[in-house]
Amino acid sequence: LMLRPAPAATQRELLAWEKELLGLYLSAHPFQEYAKRLEGLYHPIERIHERKREKTTRLAGVITIAKKILTKNNEPMVFARMEDLTGNLEVVIFPRTYKEKPEIWEADRLLVVSGRVQEKDGEWKLLAETGYEITPDNIDEIAKYVTQSPQAETQTEEILAQVARPQA
Repeated sequence: LMLRPAPAATQRELLAWEKELLGLYLSAHPFQEYAKRLEGLYHPIERIHERKREKTTRLAGVITIAKKILTKNNEPMVFARMEDLTGNLEVVIFPRTYKEKPEIWEADRLLVVSGRVQEKDGEWKLLAETGYEITPDNIDEIAKYVTQSPQAETQTEEILAQVARPQA
């Protein structure tokens, strides 16, 4: 049996296969290369409980599971599981938020998500209000605007909306 040479698998493909086969990332994490560059932009999932009194908080990571459902009003919404380097939690994307950018709420997408933190029955959730996809094309632009000022949360939200917008 003679096989034709094929292009080498990308790091992202290898990690997806690893997760599918083993149920976890063993050799690396898909968010790892972005985490350092986005330091200060998001809050680690393992410390989400510290943010429960805040009006909004921002998380970043990879969507590992995305389950789309229809509401009673026949509108689509998504229940997703987001994972960063410290843990994972459920993210609830209501119809209004989903309609803004339905294409980003899928498994294996790297996102920055802002929303309200909620605890129910001992489990933490993020009720998403906005979401932006992180790509190799916009990561530097996003990271460039991250500041440590008190207005960082609001300023960065506005900048994310600009740099994450698809180019026409």
